[in-house]
Amino acid sequence: PRMSRHIAAVAKACGADALWVTSSPYTATVFGEAAARATGLPLVLDLRDPWTLNFMARESSWQRRFEQRAERRVLAAADRVVLTCEAASAAYRQSYPELPEGHIHTIYNSFDPALAPAATQLGTAPDTERVKIVHFGSCYGPRRLQAVLRAIALLRDRDGVAASAFELLNLGRVAAEDQELAAELGIDEVLQHRPFVPYQMGLEILASADLLVLLAYGEETLYIPAKLFDYLLVARPILCVAVQSELTDIIERTATGTWAAPDDVTKIAAELLRAHEAKRTKSSDFRPQSDAVEAFSAARTTAQLAEVLDAACAGR
Repeated sequence: PRMSRHIAAVAKACGADALWVTSSPYTATVFGEAAARATGLPLVLDLRDPWTLNFMARESSWQRRFEQRAERRVLAAADRVVLTCEAASAAYRQSYPELPEGHIHTIYNSFDPALAPAATQLGTAPDTERVKIVHFGSCYGPRRLQAVLRAIALLRDRDGVAASAFELLNLGRVAAEDQELAAELGIDEVLQHRPFVPYQMGLEILASADLLVLLAYGEETLYIPAKLFDYLLVARPILCVAVQSELTDIIERTATGTWAAPDDVTKIAAELLRAHEAKRTKSSDFRPQSDAVEAFSAARTTAQLAEVLDAACAGR
């Protein structure tokens, strides 16, 4: 109640037209719903990722029931609900069929074209002959680099391509299992990792990569990793490791790379070999579909959010 009263007081003091609540933490939606009741303002809930449908939720059964009741209440109280993935939106429409049509919207994350870096060679290794593969972000949950590591070992054992021809850089928290596997395969010098870096520096490193690895969360399909939009911004080839899903459809539609299932080490190896050959011959067939990529620019998604807010306000 105290937090809700504080939000309501701020909203009244600044003459707010609407309350826009983003999560997580999902308690923010409960605060926002109470503040909307106190102020009478329209409420837009930006869940972003799923709440009770989140694969990372590990609550006890009683806690899950409690949160499902809270979720049902705040979704019904909201004027509009936004998620960042159409598959997640569809799952919520199915879970809450009582919500009116047009209540749940999808607005993807996006990139700001003004932040695009100049394509510089800021590689961590001075050996420019190596194929530099970059993963931008932390590995957690079922997100792992193991399939890529196994593919590099496969190329070494099957095709005689030295593991040293590749550099796999993880920017962010690396999984201990990935480090252990690299050592077990005898390619621990291939896997490098650095802590979080300033955003613009990270973009510059991405722009200097030969291949960008995009990892989904194993078999989960209700998520579009936010790093996809950083990858689209720097316009470098993407290797997406994911099951066929909305994420892989975006990769195909934008023509920004290829995808392989997490257990398809052979296909991943083929893509790494193609990147190795492109590096050796200094050639590239990378031709993104600019119109499809532009659909994920901040100008487009901001306009979509403005439409949702306008509609919520008009409804009041």
